[in-house]
Amino acid sequence: MKKVCILITLALISPVFVFAQNDARDLPLLGTLIPQFGNLVGKLTTIVFAVALLVFFWGVAKYIFLSGSEEAKARGKRIMTGGIIALFIMVSIWGIVEFIRKDFGISDDKTIGVPRVKPQ
Repeated sequence: MKKVCILITLALISPVFVFAQNDARDLPLLGTLIPQFGNLVGKLTTIVFAVALLVFFWGVAKYIFLSGSEEAKARGKRIMTGGIIALFIMVSIWGIVEFIRKDFGISDDKTIGVPRVKPQ
């Protein structure tokens, strides 16, 4: 099974190596697939962040409205803790990515280019 996964991965990555001299926008599939994948990841990140925030507020609501029962309060605390941990991890990863992006001088113009070798 590992060999099959490695072969599939190599088959999917090989166009990047084969067309390393060309700009990614010149390639019909790769030039459109990469930006679409980036847009999808951006939208999913926003949705996941919103879900983590809703989970936290759901835990707060359970803790406040079901304060008569110790078991319900404990469940509300667990939900709040899970939401806070998820938010912390997402914000931390976002901060690390932004730090690396700024440190390496990667622009935010939404274009992705394949590295090119300059002719001599």
